[in-house]
Amino acid sequence: MFLGFSAVLPGVAEGVEISGDIVASGNYMINQDVTVLNGVLFEAHDIVATDSIRILNYGHMAGGINVCENCSVEIRNIGVFDAGVTLQNGAHFVQVITANNEITNLGLGSGFDVAVRNGAGLSFADVMSVAGNANTVEFVNADFNAGTVGGFVAPSNVKLSGDIILHFDDITNQEKLLFSKASGGGVVYADSNALDSLHIMQTYRVNNDVFMRLARSTDYARILNNGMGCFLNDLRAFGVDFKLFSKLDVAENMGEINNILSDSVRTNPIKLMRPVSIINSYKSLEIMHIDDGVTFGIEPLLIYSGNMLVEGAQPKLAFNMSDDLHVELSGYVLNIDYSDDINEYGGIAFGIGADLQYDISKNDFIRLHGAGGKSYFDVGPVFDGMAAVNNPDGMSIFVIGEYGRTFDVFDDYKISPFIGGGAEYMTISRASDTDVFGIGGMDVGYEYVFDGLQYNYTLRAIARTDGTIGAGINLSVWSIMDAAGADVHIGTIYNDDFGCSLKVSLNGRFMF
Repeated sequence: MFLGFSAVLPGVAEGVEISGDIVASGNYMINQDVTVLNGVLFEAHDIVATDSIRILNYGHMAGGINVCENCSVEIRNIGVFDAGVTLQNGAHFVQVITANNEITNLGLGSGFDVAVRNGAGLSFADVMSVAGNANTVEFVNADFNAGTVGGFVAPSNVKLSGDIILHFDDITNQEKLLFSKASGGGVVYADSNALDSLHIMQTYRVNNDVFMRLARSTDYARILNNGMGCFLNDLRAFGVDFKLFSKLDVAENMGEINNILSDSVRTNPIKLMRPVSIINSYKSLEIMHIDDGVTFGIEPLLIYSGNMLVEGAQPKLAFNMSDDLHVELSGYVLNIDYSDDINEYGGIAFGIGADLQYDISKNDFIRLHGAGGKSYFDVGPVFDGMAAVNNPDGMSIFVIGEYGRTFDVFDDYKISPFIGGGAEYMTISRASDTDVFGIGGMDVGYEYVFDGLQYNYTLRAIARTDGTIGAGINLSVWSIMDAAGADVHIGTIYNDDFGCSLKVSLNGRFMF
């Protein structure tokens, strides 16, 4: 027999280390923590705990253990336990489990408690097999392998403390009871390797019962596993953009989520430039009217769709550089309001442009248009692919060229088919987009003079290879005597990305 003191062992305070056999025919008194080393026999008629102690048993304990009044003996058993337990008034004998090798059957029919503490990867079924006869079972910050959902049997009257995690091998769409009549303030979590990134096993309490069900995850850092996912979580935390999350949170698969993120200006900021692209596209529907001399006009305009409202004005200065070369300089300042089922933002756009028409012959002509602009958006934070930026501004460049021929059909009626092409470049923050397209269309015009007024009616239709189609009508009245007039333009454009929109403008012109 050898008794001595040692340094602290895992989970046991400094106390008695039993490294040699102890066999006592009577009582063996102990009042401090005990470690029974591997291969050692510790046997007595009664091992009497005269104080609350902890026992770490790697060896063989036999005989009996007597726990003093209002005392508690905790045992972590890795070896052999072959002892009866006697409890005085208010006493407790607690089997503590922190690892799978401590899940051992003490052979006690009753009169003991089980506490599972800070264990990871524990077999839940094995723990419950040795805890079946325990008076109380407590889980404290425990991590379990729970097996299959179908094979999981919910225990009753378990005390839960800290975080309790259940790892299942499979999942279920059905509600599953995890703990019945549970006490304590512990929080239960469940997961499974069979889960996809879009779902979680959600736990919840009803009175003292804990249930689990399959639920849609809203942790986009987990779902997307990238910076965009962290950005979305931050948006939710700050209560930003409920419209976006109302769509994202009910998406049923990653394809739907990716489509929503592609349509959202928060996560695909180049989409902020869609109204600017529509503004540019309407230039394809404008019909240049150049009168002799220099004319100046201001054109209030309105562009409307179910999602967008653009209001503003375009000043225009037109003049002839020669009999064959006509030029128009213009600018614009526009206010943008946009709202759909995902996005909502406003903005201001400024730009300048130039039109040129060169008459190659009496019937053949070339038309060119170029414009550039800046846009400033009131949208809040967006993700530019690397980081969150606030209220980004954008830039656009738009060019288009047409070649056409005019045919006189009847008196005062003309038809002018044309073909051409164009390009649009847009950039905002780190995102950019370039669209190159072909264009074809036709003008149908009617012009006459009556009582000193020159009237011009022109209908234009276009189709572009990028899926944009449009039609517009321009009504022009010019007073020859007063050298003043006005144009009314109504047009509509459709493309697959934006849908259908309508533009109405009125241009007052005068010559100087």
